[in-house]
Amino acid sequence: TEPGRYPRSIVVTQRDILVTARLAFTKDACGGSGGSHELLRLDFFNRLATPLSRLGVYANCISENSSLTASPSASTAVLAQPSGSLLLYEAASGTWVVGRKDFESLSGVVGAFSDEAYLAQNMLLDIALFPVAELPIEGTPSGFGVVPGGFYVRTSATAQGPGLVQKIDLANFPGNRFSRLAEAPLIPVATTPDSLIGQTILPFTRTLAVVPNPGRIISASTSGLTVLGYDFDAAVPMPSITSVVNIADNTPSVGRGSVVLIRGTGLASSSESAGTVWPASLDQVCVLLNGAPLPLGRASSSEILAHIPFNAASGQLVVRSPGGVSAAYLLNVEPAAPAIFRDGAAGPLTGLATVLRQANNQLVTFSNPIQPGDRISIYLTGMGQVFPDPGAGVPAPADPSSTVALKPAVTLGDTPLVVDFAGLEPGRIGVYRIDASVPWWAKTGQSLPLTIQQGTAQTTVNVRVVPR
Repeated sequence: TEPGRYPRSIVVTQRDILVTARLAFTKDACGGSGGSHELLRLDFFNRLATPLSRLGVYANCISENSSLTASPSASTAVLAQPSGSLLLYEAASGTWVVGRKDFESLSGVVGAFSDEAYLAQNMLLDIALFPVAELPIEGTPSGFGVVPGGFYVRTSATAQGPGLVQKIDLANFPGNRFSRLAEAPLIPVATTPDSLIGQTILPFTRTLAVVPNPGRIISASTSGLTVLGYDFDAAVPMPSITSVVNIADNTPSVGRGSVVLIRGTGLASSSESAGTVWPASLDQVCVLLNGAPLPLGRASSSEILAHIPFNAASGQLVVRSPGGVSAAYLLNVEPAAPAIFRDGAAGPLTGLATVLRQANNQLVTFSNPIQPGDRISIYLTGMGQVFPDPGAGVPAPADPSSTVALKPAVTLGDTPLVVDFAGLEPGRIGVYRIDASVPWWAKTGQSLPLTIQQGTAQTTVNVRVVPR
């Protein structure tokens, strides 16, 4: 097509790709009535944009601010104009089959529930685009999206007001539910006569999009995008904390740097896990210790995995979710509270203490006992402050490695071991490692206590030690 055509609105049907175009030149055929801009048909294969000869019985003369929308099946499309005119396109026949003007003007949203039901502003239209009912929409609509059984609409009382996201259930008409948003929708609020194309306020807006998989609603707000689930308006229980334990040995002993498991009810509405770096919130849930958010590794209705910062202090722990704020849980955080992980597995054996012989890099078991002269690695959590401090919820660095500020004492029976390293395991969050050497004169036995002590805190597991 010739230059000077600027696309404004696009729609894909089962038959065509249609585009409204603003013309940078005068279209004589329009004669100044109905608008001096036009509708194009796109042919991507041949890279052509061709003006439609007519829009049914009407000339191809439209307003530059006209808006197109397709039905969910893409078998029909609606063209809405600010003047109040509506046209219906049927993809099967490739023709414009309905044209009406029942409104003095149109703005806000135009959408399609199905091939037989449409929305213009707050009016429900039938297959002939005839207004049949006024929908219970609060405020001025600025966005629209269809989901199974109903639709969502983004509204605001004013252009600057934060407004609502409302869900209207067509099966339970006229009932609707809504959630208040913190920011105004992203819509034009002023003319821009000196812009590149001289556009003015756009009467039709699209501040809402529905993503079918994984069932998300995206709202365009003044500072960015707000993402909601389909069930954002469902009743959510108040979160409640019943216990907090360290993830290593499942006891209430919690030290700085511990990875903890927060147990309770109504903690989150779904299950979600973090990536490499743990965020401050998951599934619209955050955990605060003395008012500061904790990094979260995963969240579900009954459990939240969190990392206690290396400089944390005892205080009040609360869970915030869409259901509210939990009652405060008094959490005691020790400067150090070493706890050995009990999640090791060897053959059919599970729940083993994570103590490894470096000679074969296998867990210490009855059939793989410690021997005098061995070097062992012990994996723990809660060993307190480290230097350098990588920050909470961040994988530990490898170079330089983060070592503990309070060096532990390790004994096997009554024999002290030489601690070669005590610090964070590189690439892990809240996991510490102790490397220790067993002297040649260490005593042997079928079940000797292996004890790690830091300050006044200690943890012990029993291991088998045999002569070399």
